[in-house]
Amino acid sequence: MTDQRQAPTWSSRPMVLAAVALGLAALLLGAARLAFAMTEPLWFDEAFTLSIVSRPDGASFWRQVYLDSNGPAFYLIERLWSGLAGRSDLALRIPTLLAVWAAGALPLFVPLKGLSRTARMTWAVLIFAWWGVGYFLDARCYGLLLAVATGQCLAFGRVMEAPSLRRALIWMTLGALGVLLHYYMLFVVLAQGLIYLGRHRWAAVRTWPAVLVFAPVATWMLRHAPRLADYSRLASVWHPPVDARRALDLTAFVIGPSQPLMLAVVAVILIAGLLVGRLRPGASPDEDGTPVAALTLTAAAGVAAFALMLVFGVFGSGLSPRYMIPLAPSLLLGVVLIARA
Repeated sequence: MTDQRQAPTWSSRPMVLAAVALGLAALLLGAARLAFAMTEPLWFDEAFTLSIVSRPDGASFWRQVYLDSNGPAFYLIERLWSGLAGRSDLALRIPTLLAVWAAGALPLFVPLKGLSRTARMTWAVLIFAWWGVGYFLDARCYGLLLAVATGQCLAFGRVMEAPSLRRALIWMTLGALGVLLHYYMLFVVLAQGLIYLGRHRWAAVRTWPAVLVFAPVATWMLRHAPRLADYSRLASVWHPPVDARRALDLTAFVIGPSQPLMLAVVAVILIAGLLVGRLRPGASPDEDGTPVAALTLTAAAGVAAFALMLVFGVFGSGLSPRYMIPLAPSLLLGVVLIARA
């Protein structure tokens, strides 16, 4: 007897509805973020960005960069960009707007072994939509940091799959750029490096030349260290102490939405993404499979980095929720893996 059943096609009604819902939800988020960027005036920290990138010459620009507590990469990018696009409120925020879209798109275009299209789409949606409209869309480093941290997380997953000097160079280069955007990215790179060495040992050691890309980072950080020490001594003024309650709040910030109203949009995107993944031609019920060790360790690196940050927050200069952004891609990958399991 001939089996007359056919796999669902892209023309089927559920597939069309799912794709439309996914697209509309993404456009809604994008439009809301653009409206926010166009209408909200610069807030206190953004005014610092405008002041720094508006210096009349290179010497005064670098002097202001040194006096700030962050790395130089964002200010350099904004200074170059503002020379082309101007220094309006919206112009200063455009790099962040584009970076958040890039962060959400990266998991869709950089596959990892053991992670299905459905899981990658879910991960991408969480990265793109999880923090609502108003977060990380200002003229500060955080949107770019999210994009770089996402690419760096993917690069780490690939080097964990199969160590090679080329993959290690990509991973380390993105890590170095992330550190120059925000120094707390260093905890992510450190945790990943320890896991990489523990997992692959001599295969990891053979890729040691990749560490050389951190030479410029180390040079800058040594020069900036006295200024960072000044900020560290003053950190208790604006950072509450890190205790058990504070640790829970920081965890919730990374893996939970900042605005409850965005839950509905996130739910629509997730449901649509799951439908697209399940109903596309050739999809099978067991496509997700079991997460391979490389994926699990990639997510675990975020947990390890979070632990290192908490220790530093207790004994060092404290923590602001925004400093958790470099952890987001790996921890949200962990959410996807747990949900899949």
